[in-house]
Amino acid sequence: MESTGRLYLAPKQLPSNRSLAQMSRLGVPAHKAMRMSRAERRQHVRDSRGYSDMEKQRAKRARDKVSQRLAALMHARDTTHPI
Repeated sequence: MESTGRLYLAPKQLPSNRSLAQMSRLGVPAHKAMRMSRAERRQHVRDSRGYSDMEKQRAKRARDKVSQRLAALMHARDTTHPI
């Protein structure tokens, strides 16, 4: 490459659609995600690794279901008469 006095900038690799979709799930608008470097996007994903509200609700429902079943079993055990 001949020297024209201009700094050569490699064309920026744009994030994949999959990566953009992941960022939007994390609540980052696409125009911001497009400007982030790969390292920044990865860090963002790492930071948000906690449970989402949906997952928390799902876990809570599962726990409630289990405790309801257990309560029903305990009640059945207490109310059945020994032969």
